[in-house]
Amino acid sequence: MTTGAACVIPAFEAAAGIGAVIAGVRAAAPTVTVVVVDDGSTDDTARAAGAADVVLRFPRNTGKGAALRAGFAEAARRGCDRVVTLDADGQH
Repeated sequence: MTTGAACVIPAFEAAAGIGAVIAGVRAAAPTVTVVVVDDGSTDDTARAAGAADVVLRFPRNTGKGAALRAGFAEAARRGCDRVVTLDADGQH
């Protein structure tokens, strides 16, 4: 039984491009839950990610692996059984 999908985006100092990445996800898959994990950014990454369904914010940089684990946990908590990851700069 499928319950939903999430897109987890770990982000560090990504204010300049995160909005476009989220817009691309919304255009391609409008029903996907978008989870952004701001991994201790000192710029406006969290504010720029405001179009996400949820923005988790770490007080300091802990690394991509920790950000992904937190994003996966949030997706699971929201009932998602499938996850896609994207880089905040849109490269991967």
